[in-house]
Amino acid sequence: YSPNIFTVNKGDTVRFLATSSSASHNHGITIDAFNVNAAVAAESGETPQKIEFTADKPGSFEIYCKTCLDGPLGAHPWMKGTLTVK
Repeated sequence: YSPNIFTVNKGDTVRFLATSSSASHNHGITIDAFNVNAAVAAESGETPQKIEFTADKPGSFEIYCKTCLDGPLGAHPWMKGTLTVK
């Protein structure tokens, strides 16, 4: 993920405008604590995929690619990020 560190305030609406580096393999964005699990098919920055949720609990949360973990190509452990909610 680039960037891979995000800091928001509790109660903020978080909006990721995401693209994938490969149309043939949907990478994803998963944040378990907020029930976010989205495969990202958009390749173009002109038409990014919008992923939106409310950061309603404080803490530090892992962002990872569950799509890859569950998919035929396996996990990409280097695809990690952190969401900090203050």
